[in-house]
Order: sequence, then structure tokens, then C-alpha cells
Amino acid sequence: MEVHHLVQEADGGTNKLDNAIPLCFDCHCDAGHYNSQHPKGSKFSINELVKARDDWYARVRNNSIPEKVEVSSDIQTSYYVLHSFEILQKTLSNDFSSVNRFRTRVYLVANAVSNFWQELLQNHKNDYGFSIDQRLMIELAQYGSIEEYLVTHRDASILDKSGVNRPYYEASRPISWSELEEQLSPNSFVKSFEKAGVESISIIKGVLHENGPSCSGDTPEYGYTEYVEIAPLSFVFLGITNVSSRPIKLDTLKTGSGSTRLPEFALLPMEMLMMPLATVTNLIGIDESVQPIIQREGERGESFSRIINASDFPLEKVSFIFQKIEPESLIYHDEFGEYELGVHQLNLSNLYSVNSYWQCGSCPHLFFEEDGAQFYQGELFLACNGQKVQEDFTIPKGVSAIIIRELEDEVTEIDLVLINGKVKLRNAQLNKGDTLKLPVQPFDAVKIIGKYIPDYPRKFDVNDLWKRNHLIELSNHINKN
Repeated sequence: MEVHHLVQEADGGTNKLDNAIPLCFDCHCDAGHYNSQHPKGSKFSINELVKARDDWYARVRNNSIPEKVEVSSDIQTSYYVLHSFEILQKTLSNDFSSVNRFRTRVYLVANAVSNFWQELLQNHKNDYGFSIDQRLMIELAQYGSIEEYLVTHRDASILDKSGVNRPYYEASRPISWSELEEQLSPNSFVKSFEKAGVESISIIKGVLHENGPSCSGDTPEYGYTEYVEIAPLSFVFLGITNVSSRPIKLDTLKTGSGSTRLPEFALLPMEMLMMPLATVTNLIGIDESVQPIIQREGERGESFSRIINASDFPLEKVSFIFQKIEPESLIYHDEFGEYELGVHQLNLSNLYSVNSYWQCGSCPHLFFEEDGAQFYQGELFLACNGQKVQEDFTIPKGVSAIIIRELEDEVTEIDLVLINGKVKLRNAQLNKGDTLKLPVQPFDAVKIIGKYIPDYPRKFDVNDLWKRNHLIELSNHINKN
């Protein structure tokens, strides 16, 4: 910038500010050549220049015009995701014990997204008496057979056991908010979504489960139970950290829908501001294979992990519900000036995860192989409760192999596998991630004797159904790829 005299000194102009206008080099060359009689050249009179100058001064005075920076050594922005209602409740209550080992202090911004989360947690607690784990499966009705279910619900469909869409269940159907309002009680939790304008098809589904002996040894009265499956929720935050050695004042977060003023206080070195951004469905499994940065073991564990390039996770099932804030840039200042720093877009394969989880077993799982594809059949040793049991079944037509997969934190001990009375395997042990495959022929009689031993004391909850289905979906997905 250069300073131009509106009235030149040679013509009696002063050196006071009211006779000055800041201009760029090219405009400075043109500004002194005003000639209203000449057909070419600049046509701005002194009065017009004064007005333009004063308008610019007013704009600078009333609006932030920070220096734009591509990379900052002052501010670090990162995204965080929580899957646990327990940790979300703690975070919204200003308990940041899950992340503050990496920050000297953490602050939370309250907004419309956090208000929605507060309502969800309160209604969840009102309905179920707790706000620790999400209630993903809610019992709705009992049926004597699949045929009865299909006749009752003409929009239901049979599920593919070899696919990655709920292979643990027998059938599924869409459910409307009005049907839930009539049949489900209490229902304030699911009505939170309807109130927020969420379409039922994006968050709930009816699924039919074939009943059988449970892990506790009980046998249900009815053959089939329909559950309302609620898509698991995850909660995304933006973390803004002062990584400099001096206080920094955060001003504004620019987003795709406008700007948000940030709290007006100085953020000290290694302090972080967390801002709720979005509610995401079906993201809970994205960090199952990551290496935790910090993990606390016990009956209930908690981990802090970095997710990078989760390429094997089916992101097509992930969706955003309610309000989504999309950060674009951050305006902040220090004692030297004011700056605008671009904020990288949210990448669900590159973020930090804070999660708590039950350390419990989920039984080994049995698959049949047919024409190179695996088809889920069910759990083995389901009712054993740590005791040795025997499983008997006959191989159907078209099946060429049986596959036993251990998918959870437990140890499966197989003492004996008999096929048509002949010993095919003795004393095998499967740990998490291990697979056992044995060739078979149609109509073979198979007998398996063994047990599974969870690493931690087991908790029984209907959410186990959702967890088991997710494990089978993941196994089928990996097998197909």
C-alpha cells in the first residue's frame, strides 16, 4: 500500500490524515490524473475518492479482515468421535477425563447440536433407567413362525445369510414413527428423532430374530421375536488447540452455513476448545481394528485411539442426522495480529476416537461354505456358560466346508470334531481373529464338543444381538473382499 495526497502539497494540500488515501501502486499512478474533459483515464473526483476511502475505513472498523494463513504453528484443529453414551454424558457435564491427558485444560462450546444430544440422553435415561450404553435393540412383538410374521407384515423381506445386511436375523421391515408410537412404550427416546425431523427409515428397522437357548441357558416361550433396531449413534466434535507458547484469542468459526462466534477468552498454551458438530449413524465399528493410544482395561474398558485410513469399513452405511456443522476456517488473533486459518474437512477415516466398551465374549460363530461364499448359521456353545457342551447338526445340500470363527475377546476350546462318527480334529484352540475350516459333504453328520471362555465376566443385555449381527456383517464383508 502507498499513501496518496488527495490535494497535492504543491496545490496547498496538507499532510494530515483527512487529505490521505491508501492505494495500491497502480491506483496511485491513476489517482492524480483526473480530467473530466478527457475521454480516457480515471474518472474519480476527490469527493468520490474520499467517499470510497471512508467506506473502506468503516468496513475495516466494523469487520474482521484477518491475514489468511495456510499452516499455523499456533493452532491445531482435529476431529473427535464418541460412541458411548457414558462418555458423551461426562463430556456434556464438563468431565473431559478421556482426552485431557493430552491437554492442560478442555472447554466445551454449547450449541444446537449439544442441546439435541442432551435431550437424547435424558429421554434414553427416562425410558431405560441408564445413560451408559445405547439401547440398540428394543423388543416389540412375538411370533410363532416366520410365516406368521410375513403374513402380518406384507412389507417384510427374508434376509440373505451370506450378505452384509443383517445376516444374523431372519427377516426385516421398515417401521414408521406412528406405528412405534402406538405399539412401543416407553418411547420418548425414539420420539426424540421424530421431533428432530429425522426420517424413520434412516434410524430404525424392524428385525426378526429366531429364539433359542440363551447364554444363561433359558429357552424362550416363542419361536421368534421382532426387535426395533436403532442405528448406533456416534457424536463428532471439532477440537481447537493452542499449540503455541503464548495466549491466543479465538474469534469466529466460519462454516458452510454461516459463522459462529467463539467464547471470548484467551486460550492458554495446550488448552483445547471442543465444539459439537454432528450426529452420525453406523460409525461405531470404524475403530475396532485401530491401536489404542491409551486403554484402560477392566470389566468396563475405555480407549483413546487414532483412526487412520479405515479403508475396510463400509462407509456407505454411515449417515448424518439432525444438524451438521461443517467448519471451513477459523479466525483468531494474538498480540501481533489477526489470522484466518483453514480447517480441514471432516474425514471419517482420519480422526480420534474415544470409546468405552464391555470386555465380554460373544460365542464362536459357525458358517457354511457354498460355491466359495460363506453363509452364517449361528453361534456355537451358546448355552455353555463356560461349561463343555456338544453341538450336533447335518450338512445341507451344496455345502462343501464348515467354518468356525472366533470374533471376540475370548478363547474357544474345541475338544473334538466328529464327522459321520470319525474323528476329524482334536484339542483345537481359537483366539480372537482365528478361523477353523473343515471340508464336508452334503448330509454329513457333524458333532462338535467344546466350550468358550470369555476374557472378562459376561454381561447379558439385548444389545448383544446388535453386536453379534455387526460381527457377522464384518466377517461376511471381509470374506467377500
